[in-house]
Amino acid sequence: MGRILKMPKSTYYQSFHKKPNSYHVANEKLLARIRVIHKESDGRYGAPKIFQILKQEGYTAVLIAFNAL
Repeated sequence: MGRILKMPKSTYYQSFHKKPNSYHVANEKLLARIRVIHKESDGRYGAPKIFQILKQEGYTAVLIAFNAL
């Protein structure tokens, strides 16, 4: 398997035990909140309106990064 993926076996198996970093956890939390806001608006709100609501709730993000999610 290591030859197929061209990586050491230890690296392959180490990836199974990795914990998500704080950046990943924060993105997942933000994405969940975005989905809730979108669902509450019956799909009418787009990125600018959702971004405005998140800003009012105290989230700090850049609109460009927000659109990438």
